[in-house]
Amino acid sequence: MEEMAAEAFRGAGKEAEAGAVTRLAALCGPDPWLLRAEAEKACLYAGDVPRVSAADVDEVVTPARSES
Repeated sequence: MEEMAAEAFRGAGKEAEAGAVTRLAALCGPDPWLLRAEAEKACLYAGDVPRVSAADVDEVVTPARSES
């Protein structure tokens, strides 16, 4: 799942710190669409900074709702 998250960041145009990749994967789960959408949101939030941080992910990524 973390490789999917890393690819989502690359697809959105940025690299991400390892912590950001782990955090995105944990918040979004295995949904490829959600990973891409939330990675793009984090990349936009990071602005001109070349790498997305875990703090960026925590600020803007909406956790996926899990079914019970």
